[in-house]
Amino acid sequence: MTTDAVTLSHARPCATVGATAVLSADWTWTMDTIPARPDMYFQAYGTVHDDQLDPTFNNDTDPFQWVAAHGGLNAIVTQTIDQSLTLRSPD
Repeated sequence: MTTDAVTLSHARPCATVGATAVLSADWTWTMDTIPARPDMYFQAYGTVHDDQLDPTFNNDTDPFQWVAAHGGLNAIVTQTIDQSLTLRSPD
């Protein structure tokens, strides 16, 4: 999960941002460390609000949600991620 906000555009299609590993019993995500692997791409899976994941991307009028839903956001891990956040289960 990225930890910093960034604005991408045609003039600036790439950026370097901080990230943290996401842990979740509900989603069976258990890797608290993610090694740098420039040969592995990640895509947006959802947004996190109040430590809960929202994977819907159901608002096509929101540019971020539209691009994410259509596979237009990709990331690579360039430095080992060794901090993590545990998502809460819904009430």
